[in-house]
Amino acid sequence: MRKLNYVSLVCTMVLGFSACKNNAVLPQNAVSTGADNSVASNNGRLTTMSASDNRVISFESASLSGTNYYLTDSSFTYAFITKGTYSNPVLTTSEHFKGTASIAYQMPHTTVSGSVTNDKSQHRIFSGSDANAMGFGVKKYFGFAVKLDNLTEQPTANCQLFQVWQGTPMSPPVELCIVPGGSGSTFNIRLAYRNNTTTANPSASIAIYTGTIQKGVWNTFVLMTIMRNTADTQDGELKLWLNSTQVVDWFGRAGYADGIVYAGNSYTPNTKFDTFFGPYRPCQLANLKMYYDQVKYGGAYTEADPNL
Repeated sequence: MRKLNYVSLVCTMVLGFSACKNNAVLPQNAVSTGADNSVASNNGRLTTMSASDNRVISFESASLSGTNYYLTDSSFTYAFITKGTYSNPVLTTSEHFKGTASIAYQMPHTTVSGSVTNDKSQHRIFSGSDANAMGFGVKKYFGFAVKLDNLTEQPTANCQLFQVWQGTPMSPPVELCIVPGGSGSTFNIRLAYRNNTTTANPSASIAIYTGTIQKGVWNTFVLMTIMRNTADTQDGELKLWLNSTQVVDWFGRAGYADGIVYAGNSYTPNTKFDTFFGPYRPCQLANLKMYYDQVKYGGAYTEADPNL
């Protein structure tokens, strides 16, 4: 195992509050990967967990519906959510991180057309209305392997790889994106959050990590979330592992409380979270093709690690 370095993340002051409270990075061997099924309080609300929360989308025996491109794998079906212009997803054996198959998403050069300003081609792991969807105060892990195809061009605006969403019309309280500024085969990535203080506008996200990945090779992510909003009495936590190295351990408030304001109006957000993988971006003149494999969800690091 190669030696791991501590990473110092820069904290910025945004809207009069600290964007980063504790971004200390722990060595990989100091990270507990045991299951933590404790139930935490969120202003009196309790969220429970069960073994049925765990999911593995390996794509080995997966299928896509020929009408709506819903994805079915291991008896679970995942809705396909779209906007704008995209190619329909394809199951492929030409690329795979493990096993023999993966899923490919692709978008061409696109421009704004009337009210269509975004392109979206994502599968939803959980809907906020699902009984086993993640709620506030519960530790959850999400993992996946992703490869940017060699034809992928540098983005001109952020493009989501993964998002945690809390309902319309708010922008996601947690999102992992590829972002502009890379060069050649090196692409910049960004993990960011939103809450009632940052506001729910797309431009209001606060970065807690920026780094790079390479196109043409597989990259693995594991994201741990404990969602807490600004009405809570304690912080939540976000951790991120990139290619098996922990790069984030952040404490703060990610998620919306009642009364979140968007475009001048007050909203009541969902109390549980939708989660999505796949590309979602503003229309832009950049080709995009990416593959996903070993998409996982669970209550422990070992249940979400794409390498296992």
